[in-house]
Amino acid sequence: MTLFLNKKLAYQIENDVIEGNKELIEAWNTSGFGTSVESLELANALAVYGGTDCPINEAVGLGMSSPVDEETLDEIEHFYQAHDHPTVIRVCPLAHPSLVALTKNRGYVLNGFSYRWVLDLDAWIPR
Repeated sequence: MTLFLNKKLAYQIENDVIEGNKELIEAWNTSGFGTSVESLELANALAVYGGTDCPINEAVGLGMSSPVDEETLDEIEHFYQAHDHPTVIRVCPLAHPSLVALTKNRGYVLNGFSYRWVLDLDAWIPR
């Protein structure tokens, strides 16, 4: 099996992350845990804040369907500032170059990579 990353696949993966986060937020907020997870949805992206140690405190999907403008980044930064939390943006390598330019101009730094692996279950032969 040969699989090549392309814009269409990258967009689908980012959308799956956004939809998964939305489902997680809904489940958490209806669970009765006494805390809530908040989100900001804009420009086909989702920013999430669920408390200081929440593992999905990040913005995802930025730049996947359109260029990113100053106003969008301002809104995301204000969302996290309102929670006294640093702005974390997970950037897909195939996001529009405007996202990299904007974050670079604002002094953002890269702190790691995340990977998505794909396995074609129809072609997989267990050994």
